[in-house]
Amino acid sequence: MPPANGKRAIVLAMLVAAVLVARDGEETVSASSSLSESHVLLFKFVNDPRTEARIIFSGFSIMPPEGEGWIKGPRQPEPEAGDYGWQNRITFSRILPQNEEHGPHEAWARVSTVQIRPESKALILNDPRALFRYRIRAILDWNNMGRMQLVSSKANLDSPAGYQCFILELVAEDRGVPNFPRIPFRIFAHQLECVAPKAGFMVALDCSERVPPGEESIGLARECEGFLNSLQFAP
Repeated sequence: MPPANGKRAIVLAMLVAAVLVARDGEETVSASSSLSESHVLLFKFVNDPRTEARIIFSGFSIMPPEGEGWIKGPRQPEPEAGDYGWQNRITFSRILPQNEEHGPHEAWARVSTVQIRPESKALILNDPRALFRYRIRAILDWNNMGRMQLVSSKANLDSPAGYQCFILELVAEDRGVPNFPRIPFRIFAHQLECVAPKAGFMVALDCSERVPPGEESIGLARECEGFLNSLQFAP
C-alpha cells in the first residue's frame, strides 16, 4: 500500500489531468479519439458528475446528466449586470467511442442564461408564450442556415414544474464539421428554455448529440429528459 503522501500525489495528478481535458473544448471533447481506456476510467473516477450534489447558480440550480462517461467542464463566472447576451455557464461532455474515418461523435449538455432587460419584464410576464414563439423560431432558423439544415422539430409550450417554459426537440444536419466539409452529420437536440419566476433572466438547457455518417445515435433521450427536468428556480 503506498504511503499517504503518495496517495495525495496520485490524486492530484489525476485531478490535473481531468482539468486539462475538461478545458480542451467548450462544446465537446473532440480529442476523445486519442484517449485510452485507462484514461477514460481515470476521468470517470475523478470527475464523475453523479457523485456531486445539485449545482447551484444565482437564482436556480440543476443536476448533472445521468449516465456513464460524462465529464464536467469548468464553471463560468456569474454574468455582469447589464450584459444582455447569452452566457454559457457550464458544459458537460460525454466521452464516446470514436472512429477517425467517420469523424467525431460528440454529446454535450449545456447550461446557458440571459438577463432580461428591465423594460421587457412586464411584457414577458404578461405574455411569455409570445417570447417562446419568437425563441423557437430563432432556434429553428439558426438550425436551417449556412452549414445547418433542419430536418424535423417538435415544440411544446407546456409549463413543466409550474414554470414558464418551452421544450424543443429537433433533428438537423451539420455540413460544416472541421476536416469533414459538406459531409452531413446528424444532430439530435433536446432543449428547454424557462423564464425565471420574477422574469429577471432566462435559463436554457441544451442536451445534444452529433453523429457522424455511418454510425448510430447512442440514444440520449432518457438522460436528456432527466437533465432538463432537473432545473429548479430559487424561491
